[in-house]
Amino acid sequence: MGTIDYAGYVIINTIIGLLFLFKYVYGSAVLSMISIKSGASNKENMVKYPKYSSGLALTLYFIGAVFILIFNKNIVALFSDNRDVILIVKTYILVFIAVNSISCISYSYKLALQAINQSKFVLYTSIFIDALAVLIMFITIIVLKLSFIGLIIAIFITETLTLIFFANKYLDNIKN
Repeated sequence: MGTIDYAGYVIINTIIGLLFLFKYVYGSAVLSMISIKSGASNKENMVKYPKYSSGLALTLYFIGAVFILIFNKNIVALFSDNRDVILIVKTYILVFIAVNSISCISYSYKLALQAINQSKFVLYTSIFIDALAVLIMFITIIVLKLSFIGLIIAIFITETLTLIFFANKYLDNIKN
């Protein structure tokens, strides 16, 4: 990845970060609701809250994404006037938005796990997945020279694994 590629990635990452505001708001809400309900042992609601939180976060994430895709050129122009950078953002923004949408769901389950005192599981799983992400990025970007496609592959794999680990652990804990 060169300077132009990196500039494009920074812009994409900034836009995704803005879309993630919804996941943070609704993720925090689920943390509070589960903390309250876990004392009452209301398992039915404890199963529903991460789903509701994820659904709301995803809905607003995709509404924001549509807005960004419609006004793509104007939004990117706020960050750069370099045609090559703008082309990179226009080329990859949709794929990055799609792949990162998984995080809206996994984040709700992450906070739900923390609400039921599973912070160590979250920490150790996150460390493992982050290390795996670095390895996958190294292989796909450096060894295979896939540039943005390699980064997208790494994000997809790690976000999917995060969702699987966190959702399964949370649901197993609630059912038992």
